[in-house]
Order: sequence, then C-alpha cells, then structure tokens
Amino acid sequence: MTHVLEVVGRLACDDGFADFQNSLVRDFYDVLGQGFALNENEVRLVERLVGAANGRSYGPLRILAKMLHGTRSFVEFNYLDKPVTKELGDMALITVVTSGANRIAQRLCIVQNKKTATGSWHLDLEQLFLLKNFPPFAGNRGIFKGVRELAFRNASGCLGAFGLLLAPGEMIFASAPLVSEMAKGKASLSMADISVIESHGPGGNRPAWNLGLPPGSWAYPEKWLHHLERLYRHFGPPSWPDFPGAAALLATDRFSRDLYDLTRSLTQLCIGEFTFADGEVLNRNADAFANLLIRAAGFGELFAGGHDNLLAEIRFESQMAVIVVHLDLERAM
Repeated sequence: MTHVLEVVGRLACDDGFADFQNSLVRDFYDVLGQGFALNENEVRLVERLVGAANGRSYGPLRILAKMLHGTRSFVEFNYLDKPVTKELGDMALITVVTSGANRIAQRLCIVQNKKTATGSWHLDLEQLFLLKNFPPFAGNRGIFKGVRELAFRNASGCLGAFGLLLAPGEMIFASAPLVSEMAKGKASLSMADISVIESHGPGGNRPAWNLGLPPGSWAYPEKWLHHLERLYRHFGPPSWPDFPGAAALLATDRFSRDLYDLTRSLTQLCIGEFTFADGEVLNRNADAFANLLIRAAGFGELFAGGHDNLLAEIRFESQMAVIVVHLDLERAM
C-alpha cells in the first residue's frame, strides 16, 4: 500500500498530470455546453461526458467509460413504513488500483443525475432515502431483477450521490447525505440551498492530509493510515511535498462545486466507498455490484482475480453509465 500512496502522491504534484486534468475538464465543459444548447436530457448529457472521458490516459492512469443501454434499474425497499419502487441510479463511478492483474483497491459511487435550466432541481425523496441509507432492497426491473434482500453498507457516506447538472454546462457533485441535509426535507434543491459545504478531497478548501479531520472524513480501511504515517516519518515535509496528494486517497470527497473539483477528485481516486483494499473485500455486496458493472462494460481485463461470484449469474440488461478510473502500479515503475 505504501507504493500506492507514493504513486498517487507524485501524480498529484506532476505538472503534466495537472495539464491532463485541465484538458479533460475543458472537454467536459465543451460537451455539456453543447448538450444544454440543444436542450438534451440527463441521459444524453451523461453520454456526452462518457464520450469525453473514455480512453483518456496519463502515465499509469487511464479512464474507461461506456454507456450501457437497456431498461432502467428499479429496486423495491421500505421507505419509512411503506414499500416503494425506485430507480437505483443512472451512473457508476468506479476507481480501481491494480498491480498487473492483481486488484489492490477499489471504490464505488452510484450516482443519480439531475438537470436544471432554472437553478432548482426536483428531488424524489424516496430515491434520496435509498441513496443515503441503502436499506435492504429487492430487484424489480433491470440489474437486480429476481434478487431478494440485498443491502449495501455506506460507511463512507459517499456510496450514493447526485450529479447536479445546470445550464449553461456545469455539474455539481454531492453525496446523498449532503443533499439530504441541504434539502431539509424539501422535494427540491436550489442553488441557494447549496451554501457552505466543506470538501476534504484535492479540490476542497481544507487539506486532506490534516490527520486531525473529524471522524468520518477518512475512508476505510483505517489500517492504510499507518502506510501514510510511515511515508510522513521517512520523508517528512517539505522533503516530500506530495504528501497531501497521497493523503487525499484515504479521504472521501463528498462534494465538488464544479467540474474542476470533480475531475480532480475522480482522477486522484478519492470519490466513493471502498469496497476492496489490501487483499480484503470490505463491502461484499457493493464490491460484487461494482465487478458486475466492470464486466458488463467489457472492462473485465482490468484484473484477473479477486472477483466475488455473488452476482455472477446476473445478466446485465440495464441502462447505466459506467466510468472507471484505473491506476496500474506496474505502469508506474
């Protein structure tokens, strides 16, 4: 794990990597602006983002993205005291760290995208409840059809999130718990509701390397901290100026105010719930779902081992955008 932190930290201080991130952001703005000018819906806007991201690479890092077409995925769960059926989400952000064919770490974030041209987004409070709490659910249509009583743990608070698309071509990313807090029970969210939100990732206004962050700011697994502390003790600032970039990998960025913040957080691997790390499955159901998405998108060559067969028999027939950020340590040697 020490090598993972070193590679991520050095990328964060690499001027060429910053140029790569800036180029990617410019393309995101271009395609979203074109889509809003044509009054396209969320699905088409996300397709544009997928097309702009797919195939981009820098050194050991590459982005694989695909729009999977099919029926939307709906799940059944209890909302307060009544059963309801809602869409799970329309985009998955997955980050994978490998060393050759071996998985080292993996994260997942399930995103529901919302579009506005007026500065106010409609919220389905039942779906917000689902993406915030992930209560036990059963498949209704799409991905989990026929699956009974599946539940995801949301230890990081960032397994579920919203992509808030707004004219003339911008995107705010916020975890479902943050959206719930900002909305305060209302079935809508306006720009005025998005007030002061503190972010802990590379695009945030507070350094992610501050080990005094409040409980919950650090993502699982906590045992990774000793790798970070070893590097800090060995190099020490300012001898190792990329320490903050490495520390960001251990933090979970739950809020990005614009596409610049979001792109930095995603390409520096600090969005989503850790499902696998250091040879250990940390969140079995969510990890199996992430692996299902990777296979369905045709990216199964990312790693040869470590698959959980929990959802192996499911035939993927759903509509979802899958964006995978892959860091291969062997390519960094």
